Amino acid sequence: MHTIPTAVLKIPVPFNESYRRSVLEDCGLLDGPVDPELQRIVSLAARRLSVPIALVSLIDSARQWFVAQEGLADRESPRDLAFCAHTIVESAPLIIGDTLLDPAFCDHPLVVGAPHIRFYAGMPLIVDGAAVGTLCLVDAVPRPHLTPDERADLEDLAELAAGLLRARRDLGADSQIRKAEQEIERTRALALLSHELRTPLNAIIGFAELIADEVKGPIIPPVYRDYAESMRDGGRRLERFAERMLRYTEVASGHVEVHNQRIEARVLAEQAVELVAARAQAAGVALRLAPMTAFVEGLVLKVDPQLLEQALFQVLSNAIEHGRGGGSDGPLDVLLTWEVDAGQASFVIRDTGIGLSQQDWDSVIAPFGCAADPIARGDSGHLGLGLALAKRLVELHSGTLRLDDCEGASGCSIRITLPHWRTATADDTARP
Repeated sequence: MHTIPTAVLKIPVPFNESYRRSVLEDCGLLDGPVDPELQRIVSLAARRLSVPIALVSLIDSARQWFVAQEGLADRESPRDLAFCAHTIVESAPLIIGDTLLDPAFCDHPLVVGAPHIRFYAGMPLIVDGAAVGTLCLVDAVPRPHLTPDERADLEDLAELAAGLLRARRDLGADSQIRKAEQEIERTRALALLSHELRTPLNAIIGFAELIADEVKGPIIPPVYRDYAESMRDGGRRLERFAERMLRYTEVASGHVEVHNQRIEARVLAEQAVELVAARAQAAGVALRLAPMTAFVEGLVLKVDPQLLEQALFQVLSNAIEHGRGGGSDGPLDVLLTWEVDAGQASFVIRDTGIGLSQQDWDSVIAPFGCAADPIARGDSGHLGLGLALAKRLVELHSGTLRLDDCEGASGCSIRITLPHWRTATADDTARP
């Protein structure tokens, strides 16, 4: 078995290099195990044409990857050293009977050094109009020519290899299409479910409120009033879920547009806090904004106020509902910081509950996700759409939603960061 040296040369690049590489990546064979079907082809090629080395070589950006190989120890080598890199440029067979007699290759490192290539025959493997690699034969003994039968065998084997590559690419494309179709169907089902839930929920909540408020007179025994209040509260919780689900499906399906306006960051934060103030009071959470000194004076954002306010609302609601596990009585803060060096504005929502690990964060940020131990964070009845919706809304603004810090019982911080072009100076005009 031979190995490849690491010295590099300069080689030409195909005119359609970007497209060619995208096709190659779609085949899904880079950095994978030896492909058994392609391996049978190279083994057959080595036997039929009596050569010690046969390869299916895929030409990546800076290397060639051997997805099937016979007589070679390495799985990859520098692209600059690859004879096959020359073959794909022309998208035509390259056959060199004696490298020492070829001015372009006589002093090549693989000719003057191991594996001392004297004969090379490469057939380009064409997938959707792009030469992604080659089926190549290598020998340390010169071969002045290939017989017509040998050339026909090599061409047929190369076409078989190219056909397998095309099948691999089509399989990957079909898989992506199926995943996209399944996601669309799930989104439609969620939207339909949320619509169907809202009408009966309104009736349930309305009648439960009438009973709990004893509109038609005292209820005997009084325990029925407690039942009615439980029905009302459960209905409201389901109604919030239906609203979140409907909103999420609208955003996920691309039915929401961003209408940029200028708004002070302080005003946006105050509005979001006002939306959840009653819920925080009912939950016994001390909800407050950071002192005004925490804001950069006159900071103006160019955002969709309704959408970003909704994102803040979802993160705040999540902190109020699920951030107080462990019995913490600490306040819930909303902090806004302006990072001058990075040019980015950030909203930070911090709770003083049990906290979140990064692993739990990766779970709760997904639709219908929850932490590994939802009971510990007080997540009874948690249906897992708030943070997923907030993430989508922030991403509509080209921003990020991430777990900022988490230190066990000290709680955690969730940070919404906007790109620098979402901020406006006093003399700036609104920018789409």
